[in-house]
Amino acid sequence: MLQIAINNSIGGGTGLPGSGGGGGVFANKYSLDFDGVDDFVSTNSKIIASDITLSGWVNFNGSYSAFSAHFPMSITPSNTGVPNETLGRFYKDGSTLQIAIQCNDNTGGNFSTYHVDNTTLEGAGWQHICLTYNVTTKHIYAYLNGVAQNWIKTFAASTPVPFLTAVTGRVYESDLTIGRLNPTTSTGSFLGLVDEVSTYDKILTQAEITSIASAPTDLTDLSPIAWYRNGDNGSWKSPQWLIPNNENKDKVSNYSFDFDGVDDYVSIPNNVDLNFTSAYSVSCWIKTTSAALLSPVSNQSKFLIRLYGAANQIRVQLRDGSNGLVNLDNTQVFNDGNWHHIAFTTEATTTSDKVIVYFDGVALTNKGTQPNVGSRTSAFAYDIGRNSGTWNFNGNIDEVSLYDSELSASEINEIYNGGTPTTISGAVAHYKMGEDATFIEGNWTVPDNAGSNTGTSANMTIEDRVGEAPNSTSNAVSFNMDEVDRVEDVP
Repeated sequence: MLQIAINNSIGGGTGLPGSGGGGGVFANKYSLDFDGVDDFVSTNSKIIASDITLSGWVNFNGSYSAFSAHFPMSITPSNTGVPNETLGRFYKDGSTLQIAIQCNDNTGGNFSTYHVDNTTLEGAGWQHICLTYNVTTKHIYAYLNGVAQNWIKTFAASTPVPFLTAVTGRVYESDLTIGRLNPTTSTGSFLGLVDEVSTYDKILTQAEITSIASAPTDLTDLSPIAWYRNGDNGSWKSPQWLIPNNENKDKVSNYSFDFDGVDDYVSIPNNVDLNFTSAYSVSCWIKTTSAALLSPVSNQSKFLIRLYGAANQIRVQLRDGSNGLVNLDNTQVFNDGNWHHIAFTTEATTTSDKVIVYFDGVALTNKGTQPNVGSRTSAFAYDIGRNSGTWNFNGNIDEVSLYDSELSASEINEIYNGGTPTTISGAVAHYKMGEDATFIEGNWTVPDNAGSNTGTSANMTIEDRVGEAPNSTSNAVSFNMDEVDRVEDVP
């Protein structure tokens, strides 16, 4: 989740796009084609009460009925108890398709729609649309192909409720959705092409907007809070397009799995190369706010990682395949809603005090005697997201890796990498979770990037892949779209 603090600046940066900083030569080859029925892209980009600029390229190449709403891009509240406000509404009125903003006080009354009249968009080919909202003055400006329309709207102080203006007892959190109103309703499904969508927590200047509208360009110098290049950065993982926020395109991980704390898990069948008879290590990334007992990774005969939020307890429990076990307990705040790295290592000797638990790259104070490492072979599967049917994880898990060696402190710290996942080497099993998974016949297939021990989900849905990972947020994912929906048709 990307949360933007209130920002009342009315100008943009001094530099114009296209002057570098984008990491190579800019090229735009693909857009996404939306079917007008149920196609959409959920961006996982959330904005909290700030100045806003919304920009994108749109081709209304479909046929639209009168007075129907369409949302090629939309910023609208995602949480309950807030007014129904939308930045980025387009609708048919007579023979024209008009730019509109909708505002409702969420009580059933005070509904108002403000729009640009006599704006022909339907069938006119590629158009650049830009909308800005000033949280201080409550001015909304509309730009078409870089030209300010003859229209400025100032919302009243209370009726309707000003767009994204704080109201006592309400937290304003709005989603950016591409292709319809929001992720939870098919209202206003868009028919046509969309490309190069970007949002800003500031108001771009006329010069900046004109520059963007001249042709798709590198937006890096304008510092967008989110920028979705759609087909150009997208990768197809059946049945979804993964479309990272452009600033995250080169990061190791952009997607994780969200576990519901009830019955979600990923099972990894045991294999001879996972029957550690000597030293081994386990590593994972977690994010949770739960106070319950949770287990992100476990194997009933070998080990489990157990987290207890009510006591800030991290427990690593080692087992010998029958009834021998040792508990290694440490106290750390891990359920603060932030990403954390948890790992532990064991050495090769049969008994030792050298079992080390690591939290965010730092070795914790712990001692324990290992069970007999030579007795740890069994047929039990590995579970990600639970411990053999109990302690179901509630939150996100990413980048799970298993090693048949005792990793050093420096190696653990390298994996942690200051809070940024890095390329994994030397693992006997490595699960990137949402990054490489595919959803087939109601289950996630989670490939092993280091070996051949593929995982399979249980009780999980397609919505459980989310666009966030350690040090990476606001990444997008498509729904109800096909691989052929990436097309070579761009502004």
